[in-house]
Amino acid sequence: MLNIGDVLSARYEVIRVLGQGGMSNIYLCRDRHLAGKECVLKELTAKFSSTEEQALAQKQFELEAFLLAKLDHPNLPRVSDCFLFQGHPCLVMDYVEGEDLEKIVTRSPSGLPEKVVAEYAVQIATVLYYLHRQIPHPVIFRDLKPSNIMVSGGHVKLIDFGIARLYSPAKKGDTLRIGSPGYAPPEQYGGQTDPRSDIFSLGVVLHRLLTKSDPTSTQTPFSFVPVRKLNPAVSGKMEQIIIMATQADPARRYQSALDLKKDLLGLLQPPPAPPQTPLPPAKAGTPFPASGRKKFSPLRIFAWFRWVPYALLLLFLLFIFFYEYLFPLISKFYPALPTFFRQKGNIPFWF
Repeated sequence: MLNIGDVLSARYEVIRVLGQGGMSNIYLCRDRHLAGKECVLKELTAKFSSTEEQALAQKQFELEAFLLAKLDHPNLPRVSDCFLFQGHPCLVMDYVEGEDLEKIVTRSPSGLPEKVVAEYAVQIATVLYYLHRQIPHPVIFRDLKPSNIMVSGGHVKLIDFGIARLYSPAKKGDTLRIGSPGYAPPEQYGGQTDPRSDIFSLGVVLHRLLTKSDPTSTQTPFSFVPVRKLNPAVSGKMEQIIIMATQADPARRYQSALDLKKDLLGLLQPPPAPPQTPLPPAKAGTPFPASGRKKFSPLRIFAWFRWVPYALLLLFLLFIFFYEYLFPLISKFYPALPTFFRQKGNIPFWF
């Protein structure tokens, strides 16, 4: 194991230990050739019982370096160097800041919100589809689990390609039967993995993030309690996505990460607004819109002024009728009326 302050290849100074495993140790280092830029150094440290096992492990380690060196995706770390140190293969890659999803879900009280999980899953499905579309051979990650998914500011990156492999249909099975119990699909223990194997693991990851149910401690491997029984807040659509992704038979799963991504995007997009029935066209000559609502228009006010002359003429005729015929008749019964009301000479006074 390396110590703090050790300098490898006259360039990489060890700052602290990031993680230790049965196969390798991970260190945070400072690159002296790049103004002290932080990077991650992975050292293969496993001890093997035979030279064949050691050769196979070193070959797998070199394959990881080869895979990452040729890949270029925003959801993957970038490899910058590979060398031997005291007989141990070492791999240098970008330092991915943030927390892994295992720590995040462990800290949560009852699982992560569905929207957050769906956003993470869309990014994971995107990078899986990128890996599975590599030419001439698809890259199978084979170890997808929350602790291998780093999150920083909502951005996801896959880490640890230690057991990734190139898929070839001509092969009858995997050379190494390795994987993380609970997350690895059935075919990873007795057959050949293919892109659908990563889809199974992603389905288990979604189940873990939404329910906090640990698949590594279950007594019934490859069988999962329905998500909504453990977390009723999860939508039925998300539950169906997980059920389809975690089918034991690869033929019944999503056949590509792109298909899974499309269903996840459907969860994030709001439902379309119901179609509105168009209003029937207004008939010719209709003064108001077909909806029946009157629209205010200043021109309508001026339209009423055409009736003013007729109204004045009517008032004049009524006055003449009242003065010439009704007023003399009324004056006979009410002699006390003022004199100027009874004399026709006062007509100009009223006008």
